[in-house]
Amino acid sequence: MVKRKYFYGFIVIYKYISPANKTDSPHFNELLLNFKNLFENIKKENPYSMFFTCDFNGHSQLWWQDGDSNNDSEAIEDLTSLLGLRQLISEPTNIQTNNNKSCIDLIFTDQSNIVMESGVRPSLDKFCHHHITYCMINLNIPPP
Repeated sequence: MVKRKYFYGFIVIYKYISPANKTDSPHFNELLLNFKNLFENIKKENPYSMFFTCDFNGHSQLWWQDGDSNNDSEAIEDLTSLLGLRQLISEPTNIQTNNNKSCIDLIFTDQSNIVMESGVRPSLDKFCHHHITYCMINLNIPPP
C-alpha cells in the first residue's frame, strides 16, 4: 500500500490575460480551460493553500463596487466560483492617466480563512499605471 504524503506548502501562480482576448475569442476560452486544468493538477498535489494572482483584464462590480462589469468577468467569476476560489482585492488596481480606474489585478485563493489582510499599494514605478496587490497570510497552520 502506498501512503500519500501531504504537501503542506503554498502555491502561488501568476498569470496574465491580454485585453485582446475577449470572451468571444477561442483564445479566451482556452485560457480559462488552461486555468482550470492548472488548478486541478495543483490540487492533486494536495497543497495547503493556493493563490492565483493575475492581471485578468476583466471588470466586475463584484470585485470593486464603483467599477463596471463585462462578459469577461462573468466567465472568470463562473470558473473561479466553480473551483471554490475567493477573490481578495476590492479596490482599483489600474489607474490610467485620464484617471479611469479599474480592478483587474486580482488575487484568488482557496483558503481565504488564513488571509489576515489584503489590498493594493501604489506602484514603485511612477510610470506604471498598475498598482501592487498583496495579501498577508497567517503561517501558524495547525496540522490536519
